[in-house]
Amino acid sequence: LFLLYLLIVLKAVVSTQSTGMWVKAIRNVTQLFSELLYLSVTSLAADSARVIRIVVGRSEIDLTQIKSHYMMQYNKQLQLAVQQKCGNDLSYSNIIALIIKN
Repeated sequence: LFLLYLLIVLKAVVSTQSTGMWVKAIRNVTQLFSELLYLSVTSLAADSARVIRIVVGRSEIDLTQIKSHYMMQYNKQLQLAVQQKCGNDLSYSNIIALIIKN
């Protein structure tokens, strides 16, 4: 389980190609994933693959804490941000929204 967790964190950090993300991953994983989700849904083209990886990968680990941190940091519900940005693909948006909601 720890190796799976480590692989998810490393994949998220390496995909951003930023050394600052390494520091965030070590200090506060919740903040890292909250920021990665924010970057994914606020870019011009939503990075749906990253959103799916993070939401599904963290759903049984700490998605509740990530949602709380997202709300505190960006004053917006994660579920609404994903639905607004990724709403064109309704099946994808609805499934991700259900995972986030629960």
